[in-house]
Amino acid sequence: MTIIKIALKIMLFPLFLIVFTANMFAKMFMNISGVVAGLMFLIGAGLIIYCIASHIYFGILMVFVAGVIVSAVMLAIGFGEHLLDMAVELYQDF
Repeated sequence: MTIIKIALKIMLFPLFLIVFTANMFAKMFMNISGVVAGLMFLIGAGLIIYCIASHIYFGILMVFVAGVIVSAVMLAIGFGEHLLDMAVELYQDF
């Protein structure tokens, strides 16, 4: 049984490298996304003030829609990072 387990682990190693690399990329992106979220908040606040001052009410709606889209993307990336973390831990525990 141990020989089969070792052979399977060796055969799955290239897949582990791909998943591990994707996991590191997701972690790097999540660390950067905090800065991106802060900048998006400041830019969005500035755009909303500009749109209110120049009476562009559709622009206010579009800023909120863009904010929701960016939030959804960041949530999806965070969930993907969690799934990749689980896959790496599963391989390491195997």
